[in-house]
Amino acid sequence: QGVTHICRTTTYPACPASDTPAREVAHLAHPLELEWVSRGGAGGGRGGGPAENKYPVLFFQVCSLDSLNRYASQGYGWLGLEGRVPGSGSHVVRTWRPLGTIREGLAQFFIGGSPELADLAYLTTPAGFNGRILNKYGFKTESGGAIKVRLNTVTQRFDP
Repeated sequence: QGVTHICRTTTYPACPASDTPAREVAHLAHPLELEWVSRGGAGGGRGGGPAENKYPVLFFQVCSLDSLNRYASQGYGWLGLEGRVPGSGSHVVRTWRPLGTIREGLAQFFIGGSPELADLAYLTTPAGFNGRILNKYGFKTESGGAIKVRLNTVTQRFDP
């Protein structure tokens, strides 16, 4: 389940003083409130909280809609919420997308669509993985851009 927003991008001009190139930026504002409860000592983590791999993760998928009403996935990213310090802070989520073959690139240009992940859990450590090393070698990707996320965090610790 997810939330979809449609917006238009704004072109910010290049800044010769700082060598910043022109860029397209989409501004979205969507409040999201998360609340979870950890039973003291039940999670196996430090201080009676959950273990590090049990904290929630925000998954992002950035899509585009062209003038011919064709959707294409422009990038995937994730932001782990473990150990976030209470307060307000901004985080940059670097996105990436699967790199298809030349044939898939031509099909994307002429027909639309894009290579997509079958399972969003591939973005981070899959739920059933219990090994020490997760190897994703050989999975070809390219940069998809960045998402700036502003978080306001409040925590309440459990004292046994």
